[in-house]
Amino acid sequence: MGLRHHVRSAAILFSTLLFALVIQQTLAIRWIGLHGTTNLNWTSPNDCRRARMEYGLSKGQTKICKGWTEIMPHVTKAAYLAANTCTTLFQDRRWNCSSVFLTPKLTPDLITGTREQGIVYALSSAAITYTLARGCADGTIFHCSCAIPSKKATAKAVKNSFQWGGCGDNVRWGAQFTRSFTDTLETERDVQTQRNLRLIDATVFDERNNRNSMLNVMNLHNNKAGRKAVSQSLQMHCKCHGVSGTCNIRTCWKSLPSKFIEVGKKLVNEYSRAIEIKSGVRTGSLRYSSTNDLVYVTKSPDYCSYDPKLGSYGTSGRACNKSLTGYAGCESMCCGRGYSTKIIEKIERCQCKYHWCCYVKCKSCHTWIERQYCNWCCYIKCK
Repeated sequence: MGLRHHVRSAAILFSTLLFALVIQQTLAIRWIGLHGTTNLNWTSPNDCRRARMEYGLSKGQTKICKGWTEIMPHVTKAAYLAANTCTTLFQDRRWNCSSVFLTPKLTPDLITGTREQGIVYALSSAAITYTLARGCADGTIFHCSCAIPSKKATAKAVKNSFQWGGCGDNVRWGAQFTRSFTDTLETERDVQTQRNLRLIDATVFDERNNRNSMLNVMNLHNNKAGRKAVSQSLQMHCKCHGVSGTCNIRTCWKSLPSKFIEVGKKLVNEYSRAIEIKSGVRTGSLRYSSTNDLVYVTKSPDYCSYDPKLGSYGTSGRACNKSLTGYAGCESMCCGRGYSTKIIEKIERCQCKYHWCCYVKCKSCHTWIERQYCNWCCYIKCK
C-alpha cells in the first residue's frame, strides 16, 4: 500500500512539474501583446502590474517596468513595430506571421522551437533596440544621449580625416536595455527549471530538461541576433564644413534606417537559412553558429493545412500570384491544390482637370484586374 501510494504521488508530482515546465515555455514573447494596448499611460507602477496581468509581461519584465516606467512607451512602440513588420514581410508566404496579433496568447508556432518562433524573437528584440536607440538620439529618453564613439572609432576618424559629431543613434544603450528586458525570461525559466529538477530524480527529467535548455539557447541566441542586426544596420553620414562649399572639416555620425523594415529584411534573409540546433547543446554556446544566424530546434510544418495543434492556419483562400515561381506563386502557396481566378473591378479617379475657380473635376475610370486565390480544402489534413 505504501509503495503504491508512493508511486502514485510521484506520478502526480511528475505530471505537475511537466505542466509547470510547459507553462514556463509559454511565457516566451507574450510581451508583444503590448502592440494592442490603448489604455496604459505608463505614469505609475500600477500600469506595470496591469501590463503583466493583461499583456503578458513576465515577473522580471514587470520589475524592470517599475524601475523604468518612462521607457515603456518605447517598448510598446517596439511591440507594434515588431508585429506589423513581421506580418508585412511574411504576407506572401504560407506562414504569414498572423499569430503575433493573438499575443499575449501564444500559438504552437511560437512556443515549440520552430524557425518561425526564431524570427519573431529576433524581430522583437531588434524592434526594442531600434526604438530605444533612436529615442536616445531624438531626446525622448533622458537616461541616454547620442552615441559616443568608441576608441577604435575615434582612431578611425583621425586616420580618415574626419571628426565625429552630429547625434548618432545610441544602439549600444538600446541593446543593453533590450538584453536585460528580453533575456530575463530565459534566466527566470532556467532557474525555475533547475528548482523543479531537484524535487525528484533528475534522470526522469533528462529529456525534458535538455529540450528546455535547447529552447533557452535558441531564444537567447535569436534575441542576440536581433540586436546584432540593428547594430549592423548603422550607416555613416557626413557633412562638410568650409568656405564656398569646400570640405575643410568633415563631421560624421552613424544613424539607423528611417524605416525599421530595413532591419527586418536582414533578419528575414537569416530566417531563410536558419540553422537547426541538435540535441546536446549546452546553454550559452552554439559552436557552429555566428551571432548573425537564426537557429531553431523543431522543424516547421508545411503550413499548407489548417492544424491548430501546429499553429497552422493553412493556405485555403489565400491570395497568390500565378506569374511568380517563388513562395508567393500559386504553385507554392496553394500546395498543389490549385487556384481560382477572380476578375475584380477597380474604380479610380482619372483625367482630372482644374477649373477656374476653384475646383478639380475628375472622371471615373474602370479597370478589371485578375486575382488568384488558393482553392479551399477541408479543415483537416489535406490529402
